[in-house]
Amino acid sequence: MNPLGNSAHLPQQLPRITLPLSPLLPRNGGEAVLSKRIRPEDSLNLVQTLQHLSPSILTTVDVAGKPWSVISVFSPYSPDVHVMIMETSPDRYLPGPEAIPTGEGDAAAALMAKVLQFIRARPETDNLHFGYNWSPRSWGEFEERGGFQSVPTKWHAMIWGWPSFSEGERDHYCLDQVARKELSLPARRIFGEGEYIKPLGDLFIDRITETLSRSGTQSYISEKGWMIDYTGPTCFLSSDIISLVRNSHFFSGFLQPIAVTLDRLLADLTESFTDMKCDDFEEMLRQVHTRPLREDEIKILRAPPALLDAAEIPRRLRERNLPTALSGILLEAITARCREEGDHTYWWRKGFGYSLVFSAAKEKNETRLRLLPGVYVGPGGVVEAHGVLLRRLLDCRLSPERMSRRSAVLWELADFLEEHFHKVTGSMEDRG
Repeated sequence: MNPLGNSAHLPQQLPRITLPLSPLLPRNGGEAVLSKRIRPEDSLNLVQTLQHLSPSILTTVDVAGKPWSVISVFSPYSPDVHVMIMETSPDRYLPGPEAIPTGEGDAAAALMAKVLQFIRARPETDNLHFGYNWSPRSWGEFEERGGFQSVPTKWHAMIWGWPSFSEGERDHYCLDQVARKELSLPARRIFGEGEYIKPLGDLFIDRITETLSRSGTQSYISEKGWMIDYTGPTCFLSSDIISLVRNSHFFSGFLQPIAVTLDRLLADLTESFTDMKCDDFEEMLRQVHTRPLREDEIKILRAPPALLDAAEIPRRLRERNLPTALSGILLEAITARCREEGDHTYWWRKGFGYSLVFSAAKEKNETRLRLLPGVYVGPGGVVEAHGVLLRRLLDCRLSPERMSRRSAVLWELADFLEEHFHKVTGSMEDRG
């Protein structure tokens, strides 16, 4: 079923990028020190998580008195530059932009703008991307297998560039097309066949518009306004991506208000269908400030919530000013997850999720914002928000020559950033 109209309007061929693992070579040569691919459970021990990341940390700089690291991505989205930026204190639970102090967030955005500036200057770069995945309440066997937020206890911004993928380079860059009919059900669902896309997209737009109007930052959105395409809500912003991100109030005036709004909305939806109390959930996760979670606590995180009584659900939706029609769209998946019944590909992703990404062509003064709602277990992320299927080859690596070239560029990025920001000494990469 296509909720956006006739199935002919959905692309029947989708772009697919296939990429191998990409270890970082040390700055002064030698063999790559392989990073562990971090899974959600690993992130419940912050000290251990940061130790696993340390071989891939390019630099750690002072951002409003806190260490923020620029990290090479071991399993990247791009054959060119791709880094993630994360606050790397071993005692701070920061699941999303909503948890970051506004002044620190604005200072971190200045760091992100510099990374974008470096990537844009590369002749290989055709377009730029900056975004993040969010699903910090999605704990459970199937939720943790993949999709959306890989490190749920530490928000990490993803920044990358894609080359032009011109005809002569497509084989080199592992770009091809895949027929929609060949995709798995979960992939087809996020690429336009999800019944939830239009109603949940409308709700995202309404809540975000209300928030930005109230804060006086609606002017970020261009006159073209919002629309919903086959992956979710999207709009154009009236600025190039670097000017947008380096605006001194981009984080506090635009990105964080959107994140706070979506965090609250998805908590309200969760609590309208189940007995899950999101504040209590957050309180348990905050324990990672001081210690790793115990096995009994992890078991509680993963436990299925109880489904509310059939008469209670519409009442709670009305109380929260949510469309009662959502019950007909979401109830079956939420019921299956709560009762752990049937094929798990039809299960709700506990607590929901979303991906948010800003994108811009290198030479254009216009930025596009995309949102991908996360309703089911399975795939989803900032690449999929573009309507692109990402296939990672976990059993092979870049060739030695390409690995060397890519690592050299990443260390150039580290040097470039250290010209503009104070490097934190004694940081994780120094101890790794």
